[in-house]
Parts: sequence; structure tokens; C-alpha cells
Amino acid sequence: YAVLDHGYCDGPAGAPLFADFLRLYAEEAGELASGIAAEDKDRRATEGLEVLQHRLQQSLKPLPEGHHPNHDIYHDGLVGFGWRQGYQRHIRMDVSLMKLMRVAAREVLGCSVDVAWLTVIAGSFMRLFPHLRRLDIYLIVTCRDGPGEETMVGYFSSRKLIPLELGDPKRSTLLGLADRIATVRRERSWRRPRPYEKPDAIEVNIVSQAADGLPFGFQEVRYSRSAPRDWSRGATSNMNLRLDQTARDAWDFRLQSHDASWGPDWSSYYAQAMGSVIVDMALRPAEGIVPSA
Repeated sequence: YAVLDHGYCDGPAGAPLFADFLRLYAEEAGELASGIAAEDKDRRATEGLEVLQHRLQQSLKPLPEGHHPNHDIYHDGLVGFGWRQGYQRHIRMDVSLMKLMRVAAREVLGCSVDVAWLTVIAGSFMRLFPHLRRLDIYLIVTCRDGPGEETMVGYFSSRKLIPLELGDPKRSTLLGLADRIATVRRERSWRRPRPYEKPDAIEVNIVSQAADGLPFGFQEVRYSRSAPRDWSRGATSNMNLRLDQTARDAWDFRLQSHDASWGPDWSSYYAQAMGSVIVDMALRPAEGIVPSA
């Protein structure tokens, strides 16, 4: 697999790479390294380009959601309505709190750190809005990455919705919430957003790091983001979050936007709620998401 990020790859830098791709596809189409006429080489190169185009076309071909939910490439540009004013914040998490969350995920909830983050995000939101009985999480997920799909050209992601039917948050537990989210992710039973669902959802993009290292001694290097210059920002969802892992127990938590009607200080209350949920995940996972008064 070759993953190219547009932040590091431009046209001139990508040209040699694509030339190598075309050479490989030409060899697959039957071109030999030597002993072949020039005009035949041109024909073989053209055949290699046709192989590449065919696979790229198959990769980009949209499929009906009912055929296979993980093959349906769905971009949020298709649901750009519902924009509203908002505020953005950069929330810094102490390393000790992040260590506690990792321990809670592995040893208490029995889930991944990604699932633990989604549990914290949803649980904290429920504590600030205890009247909620349903919460939609709008995720960026990988797709077309199953067995037999390795010949596709490209690395695709899609936008999917996880609808969480919460019930009474005083009776629902953090352990149950984490299990519900983990089950949806494991079964990949998310779905594409219906019209007007994204504006009421929490949009989350979690970018994890290979914190334990890569093969052959390679390391993935990340750098922390600086705080935003402008605190006013809008979005097409209730809340838009971007989480970047910069070390094993270090995360950049960017609240890129939340609904302006909640007030400019709402993020401070949300940060406090996240801290309390992380502690409760470790110490009181079987108690209500919203504590009884």
C-alpha cells in the first residue's frame, strides 16, 4: 500500500511515482525489460495504462448502499446544508489523564482507545444535555479495504453515521455505551447519513498514531498543532471534533466548532465533563452515564 497525503505530495513530486506505477502496470500487461521493438513497447505501455485506468475506474465506481455498506463512498460535501455559527477551541489534555483513559480502555472497558474516545465524547455530551435519548456520531471510516480488494487503486474513506439509541442516561452505563459503539465498529453496521441528520450529529475525526513503532525501526512523527487564531467558526453539525495522536499518551483535541447558541464558554464545561467521564470509566463504569442527583 502507498498512502499519499496531499500535504506532502504535489504534482512535480508525484510525477516520478506515477511513472513507476505505469511501468509496473506495463510489465503486468506483458512488457519485457529488453528485446522488444520500440513500437511494441509503446503498445505495451498503453496497455499498462489501460490496466491502471480500469482499476481506478472500478475503485471510484459508487455502489448502492444496499449492495454493500462499506463500498459506498459518501462524502460530506453532499450534505453541506445546515451551516450555523460556532466557536472553536483547542483543549489540552494532561498526560496523566490520557494514561488513565488508556488503562480504562484496555483493562476496564476492554476496548480500543478509539472506542474509548468516542465513549468519552458521547458520554460528556449526554452529561451536558441529559434530556437526550438519541445521539448521532458522524465518523470518517475506511472502506473498500476487505479481502480481495487489494488490486484497487486508492485509499478510500467514507462518512458514516452511528445512531446511538441511549434511553435514560441515568440508567445507561458507560460500559454499555462503550460496548454499543465497539459492536457497531466491529460489525461495520454504520450507515450513510439520511437527509438533515448531519446537522444534529457530532462529527468526529480520530487520527491515531503508530505509537508502538513501525517495522524495521521506523517511527511515525507527529507534531502538535497550535491554538487557532480565530475563535469564531461555523460548521454543518452540532459539534465538529478533530483528534490527532502525537505520542502514546498525548493527543491534540481540537473542538473545531460547536453551536454558537450554547455560548462561548460552553467548551469549558465540556472539557470538565470529559475529565469526569474519563475518571468514571476507570472507577465507576457500571454506574449511570448521567449521575443521579
